Amino acid sequence: MGSSPIGSSYNNYVGIPLFQESADFDFRYPNNRAYTTKPTKIANPKDTLLSIRAPVGIINMAKERCCIGRGLASIRYLGKKNLSSYTYYKTMFSLSKIRVYDDNGTVFGSIKRQDLEDIEINIISKKEAEMLNQMLYIYDSKIDYNSQMVFYYEKIRNQYLKRAFKTNYQ
Repeated sequence: MGSSPIGSSYNNYVGIPLFQESADFDFRYPNNRAYTTKPTKIANPKDTLLSIRAPVGIINMAKERCCIGRGLASIRYLGKKNLSSYTYYKTMFSLSKIRVYDDNGTVFGSIKRQDLEDIEINIISKKEAEMLNQMLYIYDSKIDYNSQMVFYYEKIRNQYLKRAFKTNYQ
């Protein structure tokens, strides 16, 4: 479960990316909008990020080592092997059990650590999980590549539009 760092450590460029809530989420990976120089709770690259407050049950995947604030939890497969693809999709297919908590809370929905740990999910054998992860990883690699290309082309488009706007309106 996340924990917000002290406010004075927040900035726009220095430190590690800080994600507070699902508002930071994009298609697969969160957008780096804020950074912190005093991280509290860390998520590793490829960890599944889960929103645990208003709304509960939105997921993304950590692109890099990052700090997670109070509105997020980090989920990873506990074992020697990194089964990030398996963990991501297993979480995705468990969302109906998680989103029930979106209606809990006095002001907005939330899920506590114990509630999250108490959710029953079907577990397959480690060998089956490794095999499934290998298959899913192939698709995730393509998603990663395509996401990077979209980011790259958006950057080029924005630079082009910026130049075109300057040329036409100065």
